Amino acid sequence: MSQSIREDNKTEFKSRFSGVDIELSTIETSWDSYPAHGITLADLDFKKIERFIEKVNETGRFVLEGSVLESLEKLSLIKGQLVTNAAWLLFNKEGTGYNIYLGRFKTPSHIIDDKMHNGTLFDMVETIMRYLISQIKVAFEIKGMPTQRTEIFEYPLPALREMAINCLIHRNYLSPIDVQICLFDNYVEFYNPGGLAGSLTVEDLKRDDYKAHARNKLIAEAFYLTGDIEKYGSGFLRIRKEILTYPTMKLEFREAPNGFLNKLSYRDQKIFTKPVE
Repeated sequence: MSQSIREDNKTEFKSRFSGVDIELSTIETSWDSYPAHGITLADLDFKKIERFIEKVNETGRFVLEGSVLESLEKLSLIKGQLVTNAAWLLFNKEGTGYNIYLGRFKTPSHIIDDKMHNGTLFDMVETIMRYLISQIKVAFEIKGMPTQRTEIFEYPLPALREMAINCLIHRNYLSPIDVQICLFDNYVEFYNPGGLAGSLTVEDLKRDDYKAHARNKLIAEAFYLTGDIEKYGSGFLRIRKEILTYPTMKLEFREAPNGFLNKLSYRDQKIFTKPVE
């Protein structure tokens, strides 16, 4: 793992978290379905919930009718007056206590810029994307009559968004380690705490027919219902598809200390769009 990914000495966490994952998988449930300790309905931002419900209904993947609370109950995000960990992470007023570290590096030891952000999961996706777009390079292709200018981002934005969402959906929320996203001159790394869930392996992820295992089932379902992900387990397929028009770009991923590391890198920056055949 790059030196930019801050090492954590608490290696005992990995085995402890793996044991919890196995236990939850055995009883066919996930941590995000349990009640959030000390959180009540008053701690949730109902405007965010209303926007979420509107987006779900717009996608047409599920129909939510009735009151806000009835809709949350229908999706198992609340259970009566009990607020699940998923609802807390998605809609809490004051953020969640889980940070996102974002950094721009010249070398692993030369930090150009870094930020720490905290917020609900949907907000964090947008925060990550705003930061990355502000930091990555953009080429401008001029062609045609009348003159047309096309922006070519250093990385395909849908791939970056997919990697950001994967970090938030699949991280182990029992871990105190932050999600860390580090941008270098010709590569970007996404690190999320927690290894692969269930029996999934790195070799499985290299195939297009792997079967996904959602560590946080309610969170994954929420992102699916809003259209932010296509289906469970399709993330790496979509990333591979997005980088096809970036000739020298490659996707790498591996289990790292206490977590999982994704990396997009390239040899030559793309500066021309693919010719129309």
